Amino acid sequence: MIKVRASQIFTHSMEDVVAAKKLLDSGTSFEETVEKYSTCLEKKWW
Repeated sequence: MIKVRASQIFTHSMEDVVAAKKLLDSGTSFEETVEKYSTCLEKKWW
């Protein structure tokens, strides 16, 4: 059996995409980056 887990960050602008990527590349946790940049309501379920 194959199990897959996917994570995503939804934003309204390309500027937020670039900023979120920079945070992730610098070592900021995914959860912290989601809280700061994701506009998806599911981010509250972490």
